[in-house]
Amino acid sequence: MHFLLIGTYHHVHVRQDNSVQAEMDGLETIMRDVIRDQAPDAIIEEMSEVAMKLRNGTSTIPGELAREFNLRHAMVDPTPAQRDEAGIETEQAIEIEAFQRSLPRQVVAERIAEANRRRERYWLDRIAALEAERILFVCGAAHVNAFGDLARGVGHSVEVVNPDWPPGVY
Repeated sequence: MHFLLIGTYHHVHVRQDNSVQAEMDGLETIMRDVIRDQAPDAIIEEMSEVAMKLRNGTSTIPGELAREFNLRHAMVDPTPAQRDEAGIETEQAIEIEAFQRSLPRQVVAERIAEANRRRERYWLDRIAALEAERILFVCGAAHVNAFGDLARGVGHSVEVVNPDWPPGVY
């Protein structure tokens, strides 16, 4: 597989309000350029239907563009039930336990990093099951490098199109 990665923020790629319309328009432009120039056969995103609804989202930019260009689309982030089944802790749960038990920051950081590794592996497994060759993957900017390293480590090629959209804002 060949991955084309775009890092962003959930409030930018989920249609939920117009407070970041300029950033959403910018992401859409970047994605349209990639679709035109790189011809992916699937658009995948770090999102789930459950998470989108929790954000009061109505759709996502990746989903809209996949429909418009007749490309396969998938949301690969685990739902809360799938996280429980896979043993993937949320950062919030780790932080709450850390507060309640006065866990050292280093322990908290290690647990969050492990949870992120499990989550990124979950995404990669779900993406591999789709049997797509060229994948435009939109994920959180904080995951671009780690996910890229994970994908490369199992033999996939990775191109980081934009590691952090919008730049310098957050």
